[in-house]
Amino acid sequence: MELFHIHNLGNYDNLYVPDNEINVDETFNNSLYHSIFNLNANVTSRNLPGIFEKINKDIREMDISKTIDSNRLDYIFYYIQNFGYRNEEEFLKLCSLAATILKRYYAAMNEVAYEQSRQIYCPNAPSRLHSMFGCTEQGVSYWASKMDCKRADVYKIEVFDEPLLTNPSLLPTNDKELYNKVTEARKYFGPLTVNEDKSNEYLINGRVLLKEKVQEIRRR
Repeated sequence: MELFHIHNLGNYDNLYVPDNEINVDETFNNSLYHSIFNLNANVTSRNLPGIFEKINKDIREMDISKTIDSNRLDYIFYYIQNFGYRNEEEFLKLCSLAATILKRYYAAMNEVAYEQSRQIYCPNAPSRLHSMFGCTEQGVSYWASKMDCKRADVYKIEVFDEPLLTNPSLLPTNDKELYNKVTEARKYFGPLTVNEDKSNEYLINGRVLLKEKVQEIRRR
């Protein structure tokens, strides 16, 4: 089956060579996996010059937390309330950082619920976190925009094992309770009848041949 795959640079780049064959199994941690569960991503001193180092210094001195990576959002609010900020620009940067982490947190909680749903209701379906995502040629522009791709390559691929055809509109949203998310997400994993649409996606496991690179996406 011929499909298209948008590869975000920075994950398994060495495998993405035309005519190379990739075996996608449970050890394949895709870019969604890394972006969701690496809550430290993009939270560095480059985003918050000077402030981030001071926060870390205060943490070490006060021994508030030895490993704050999992509760950094709480600490940022704690820091704003108890230590203040030098100026409006610094306050806005701190709020922006907190918003980024909060967004990643909710996304991570959603994916945990989706994965639980798959394991309970459709254990033989491919995982969203350990699959290669594919789309039709008509869906490439839609997904490149939806994913807000900055640095990515688009490949035409040959899929040897039957992929799961689905649509993300079937996934429950943030306003659902965790139990309801787990229950409702089973619609996404099938068995399904999905109408032809550019927003459809394929969850691919097994052997995948990279036939050719058809597009490079480079945006600022």
